[in-house]
Amino acid sequence: MKTKLLIALVTIMATSNAFATKARLIALGESKDDGSYYFDDDRRVLINAAHINHHADLLWAEWGANGNALFGTDTDAAPKAEGGFYKKAGSLNYGIVLGVENDTTSLLQHAAGVASSTHKLDNVLQLVVGGDHGVEWGAALLYAKNEDKSTGATKFDSSYKAVRLGVIADKLDAFANISLGNEVNITNATPVRKFDGKLGLHLGAAYEVGDGTAFAAYKKGDWDQTRAAVKSEGGYSEMTVGYGCTHEMADKGRMFYKIAYETVNLELKYTGSTTTEMDRMALPVTIGFEKDATSWLTLRGSVTQNLHSNVEGKNLSNLATDLGAVSGAQVRAALAARYGYSSTGDTFEQTVSNSTNVAAGATLNFGKLRIDGVIGNDGNAGETGLFTLDHLMTRVAATYTF
Repeated sequence: MKTKLLIALVTIMATSNAFATKARLIALGESKDDGSYYFDDDRRVLINAAHINHHADLLWAEWGANGNALFGTDTDAAPKAEGGFYKKAGSLNYGIVLGVENDTTSLLQHAAGVASSTHKLDNVLQLVVGGDHGVEWGAALLYAKNEDKSTGATKFDSSYKAVRLGVIADKLDAFANISLGNEVNITNATPVRKFDGKLGLHLGAAYEVGDGTAFAAYKKGDWDQTRAAVKSEGGYSEMTVGYGCTHEMADKGRMFYKIAYETVNLELKYTGSTTTEMDRMALPVTIGFEKDATSWLTLRGSVTQNLHSNVEGKNLSNLATDLGAVSGAQVRAALAARYGYSSTGDTFEQTVSNSTNVAAGATLNFGKLRIDGVIGNDGNAGETGLFTLDHLMTRVAATYTF
């Protein structure tokens, strides 16, 4: 009887905590953009569309507005609004997702000297469908088109098209996300600017090994950029290989462990004779925990640190030369914050700065409604450890099952 009760409790915990938001991922040391490659949650649908089969009859919303004023990226101080729903209909599951834009794409368009705070990737619509016919499958279509033809305004148009494909079969979880078109055109500014994205890929797979999951993912994107009738190129790649484990405990708790090898390469070929480059390598380890403190409260936290890291930059002064002193400095600061370097030199090599990070969060459970948030972060000042009634939680999001 005790064994059956324990199994039932563990099953309930595993099911109930499969619902997640950016707040939960941040608190557990995972990427708010890519989610987790080794444990299941509803944001994994945004990476592998086949996971819609695990999260039907779900409505979710992330509180926010337009994102960072300079780049439109999602930050703690200026989160972006997004949301959607997933619904079961017979043997199929379908859903609509609104407002989920890729921060990396937005930042790269600015680094290419094309996008601006008002002229960027925006208003992405996703239509998702999936089913289980021996093998779980899922597919999604992403589309966005924006323009401004107002008299006296900067003439602008952008478009984005992508497909996401995924399967889950036994111990294997695999996906292929493909960008089919990504363009930004600013036609009556000085200088005239254009971003023409080529075929973009985000490929990955996870496989259950022992008590955990081995995973690997690869991103690749190239583009042509035009400023003042001068055409040049840019490219970005990212690779992640790792192993993660989730350990369920009998006291309504969960432990998370992960080690990964990560690389990033960015190349920007401006109008000059040299190429701006940024290469990053890191070997991060993450330890996290989650505890159902009461029937209405779940607490979680994590610590992450690089066991080894290295970041190199070459010819970064080209940012100021080609983009202008102000815009170049803004892009450089954004790259430094994202990839962890502190050097202001033109060419440098260093370890990733301040790699140790502690995060915490909570979920308030009200039956089918869950409210998630990050603890100890006041948004504007970052992770200061502040915990008051005025700053109880940031990154607030809600999940409702029906």
